[in-house]
Amino acid sequence: MAHVVLGDPPRSPLLEVVCGENRTWNAVCDGALENFVPSFLSKTTLTQSECGELANDTGTDYMTVHIIMVMISLQCCIGDYKPIEGLCGKYYPDGSVCASDDKFSNNPIGTCYGLDDFTDNATCSAAGAWDELADQKCDVERIPGLDAQQRKDACEQMSGNWQVERCYFWQVESSRNGFFNKSTACANNTEYNMQLGFLNTMGKECCDDAIPRVWHDCSPPNRCSAIPRSVYDMAVNLGFSPSTCT
Repeated sequence: MAHVVLGDPPRSPLLEVVCGENRTWNAVCDGALENFVPSFLSKTTLTQSECGELANDTGTDYMTVHIIMVMISLQCCIGDYKPIEGLCGKYYPDGSVCASDDKFSNNPIGTCYGLDDFTDNATCSAAGAWDELADQKCDVERIPGLDAQQRKDACEQMSGNWQVERCYFWQVESSRNGFFNKSTACANNTEYNMQLGFLNTMGKECCDDAIPRVWHDCSPPNRCSAIPRSVYDMAVNLGFSPSTCT
């Protein structure tokens, strides 16, 4: 009776190159390429047009092959080396949330949901998260100096829903919202300014050196623009003082 020796299944050409020369594939991700980019498994290079196609089975209308290939590279390739370019070109075409793109890490980062209609002024104000003039009056991102666990505790204390996503997820969402482009960010100045607290939180938690990129100044010359209290407090804690403006 013949015996068959089973070995590892053959690796697709795409899997052979997705991690580059300095990292190795994590077997826990086996099947990811087959699921999201089945049409490209036989390829070792991808064109700009192919990278712009929608990936398979994402349930969205914006998850391109480029985004999926970066996501797979960040989550499925093991090694200390941190590339900023891959099969679809630059990982962060508009720059990352970090001052230096090679410091970006796909760490888990928590966000508080469910406080849009929270109206308990006393509880929220006591925590330092209340802003009467904001659309969302209670926001734990306004509380200066908190680490992730403290923000989670504050969120749940106010009956919020704490959810954890990876940094690249928020990188993509911030890019989709136009925050990386000054003209689009400043065109929606109120929304952009209200997100600065979270964008700087991302910089602290998603960058190895905890240094966020320098975000856009949307203020007209010699005029002030509203910023979240958390950004103001962070600046004061770093030694900055408000400038004179009209």
